[in-house]
Amino acid sequence: MVSDIEVHMKHRCVIEFLTAEQIVPTDIHRCLLKVYGDNTVDVSTVIRWVVRFNSGESEVHDKPRRGRPCSAATPHNEQRLDQLIRTDRRITTRELCARLNIGCNALEKMLGKLDYSKPKPSFIITRFSNYFFGSAMGEYVVANIVNHERNLMAVYENQQSSLWKIDGKISNHRTIADLTIGILGAGTIGRDIAKLLKTLHACVWGLVCTVPSEDNKSPYIDEYRLHSDLPDLLHNCDYIISVLPSTPGTTGLLNEDMLKHCAQKQPVFINIGRGTVIKEKDLVNALSRGWLSAAILDVFETEPLPVSSVLWTMPQVK
Repeated sequence: MVSDIEVHMKHRCVIEFLTAEQIVPTDIHRCLLKVYGDNTVDVSTVIRWVVRFNSGESEVHDKPRRGRPCSAATPHNEQRLDQLIRTDRRITTRELCARLNIGCNALEKMLGKLDYSKPKPSFIITRFSNYFFGSAMGEYVVANIVNHERNLMAVYENQQSSLWKIDGKISNHRTIADLTIGILGAGTIGRDIAKLLKTLHACVWGLVCTVPSEDNKSPYIDEYRLHSDLPDLLHNCDYIISVLPSTPGTTGLLNEDMLKHCAQKQPVFINIGRGTVIKEKDLVNALSRGWLSAAILDVFETEPLPVSSVLWTMPQVK
């Protein structure tokens, strides 16, 4: 809320500048009207300030007045002021002065004591998203799965070298329908990704904090697992997709030897959530020991990724 006092101070600064440019008071008033409209001071006020500035005065603030100090800024008036503002957020300072029968100085003093900032929520805000963001993340996941399963990078390299090769994954690959895919974080974004994967007939598992009731379960998620059941999800999936936000409950969720539960299927780890879900050294360890066959990373523990990071050169990292 901009007070009348602040507006008038701006007027005086403009008047001082235009007076120095030798603009006559009527033209100054016309300029103010174009910018401030109905909030513009009258011509007589403009003339009074032009006279003061022409006399060599440069102070735009009002001079202190004689008499007793302002006593209108009382706790009672502060309470009434707060009620008036909460009732009508569009009320002007002029109306407030009239309703409280106080002057501008007292009003400005009391307004400085009021705090209308919203209190911090008691819960952790992680991410706001709509269907578009979830769909975009789903496209990223599907594109990388297809690229990895069909080894499309090798196809591109063969084309550049004019080589006709159809060996390996180029001709013998899994489709998405052959895969069991675990989504760590089956919230709004996770469900959108699951919908896209289910359309392609994948078997989808979802990691959640609370298993929803039967009426609220997503038709695109075949199996739900709690955080306490994370080892079971890791053991059964061909791809592990993390869309987890960074919270006290998710930071370091895959740290240390948690990924040893992936050893049987050696899944591909895709991280499109936050890099804090696993320390870089633990991810490198899981790749080196063959617990994970590959990692497709959109985020990292430290960003930008340092030049010294071994993730730049590990062949398993995409």
